[in-house]
Amino acid sequence: MLLEGETPLATSRYQIGFLAACAIVALRLGIGLHFFSQGVEKLGTSFTAGFLGSAKGPFAPLYKSMIWDRDGYARLNADATAAHWDQFRNRIVAHYHFDEGQQAAAKKALEAHLRSLRAYLDEKGDDIDQYVKSVERRDANKADAARADLASLRAHDARIDAERTQLIQPILASIDNLWKNLDNDLNALATTEQWKRHGRLAIGKIGERPFDSEFIDRLIPYFDMAVGLCLIVGLFTRPAAILGGLFLASVCISQWPGTPGAAPIYPYLIEMLALFVLAAVGAGQIAGLDFLVSGIRHYCWPKRTAAAEQRK
Repeated sequence: MLLEGETPLATSRYQIGFLAACAIVALRLGIGLHFFSQGVEKLGTSFTAGFLGSAKGPFAPLYKSMIWDRDGYARLNADATAAHWDQFRNRIVAHYHFDEGQQAAAKKALEAHLRSLRAYLDEKGDDIDQYVKSVERRDANKADAARADLASLRAHDARIDAERTQLIQPILASIDNLWKNLDNDLNALATTEQWKRHGRLAIGKIGERPFDSEFIDRLIPYFDMAVGLCLIVGLFTRPAAILGGLFLASVCISQWPGTPGAAPIYPYLIEMLALFVLAAVGAGQIAGLDFLVSGIRHYCWPKRTAAAEQRK
């Protein structure tokens, strides 16, 4: 029951001053520009695997399970790679409708890359064997629950993990370059007319899964740019701010506070809270396109007043 002079919450309104409005617009523009610039920087780069791999805390296993080819076994498997590359050659022949000369050139390029791959894997055989044994020891140690309670062993395991990563990363990077070179070489066999008509065909990856790190690498740059643009122009500000805030919340959760080795999350936490504030105040209604959209909506579909509803 309302007392005399009270206003129902559903019909209450608030006003803000000029300086507060300017601060909200500045906050919206600043965060929008940050999101958009981050999206542009991430285009065409591989960043998700490093982020997921550094996750700490109770959700770390979930984050790390999203890494494509986390241990590199798919790329270290010469037979699986050869099968995938051969399928790519067949797909690219069909995609561009190669003539006999182009088909022969594609086969020659494939054979050259396969020789390079096998020679490189043979050259690095001892390092790869050492790495595989280290991964097997890691998995065995993780199955030992007693180790998880000993801080000294956790520190030891972290050091071994760093050494293992340092050992395998240059090898995987060289293999990744072979994949990229084959992709470029086979696509380069297409004529300008074939390129224009059919577009580039990507080589893909072995064992890709929905929402793995490779998929996220392609999605997040456009997500960041879309959120940034919406905030900059003040269009669909509330959903954009909520989605951006939830994304930053996932970043914060990946570095669970208090977990040994967790990175500081204060910058992400502050920006996340600021985004939720922008969503709460409907920041796009101030010097943003949401104000125009709202005006058009109310003009085209005016709300019925309580008196009108009663007369009806």
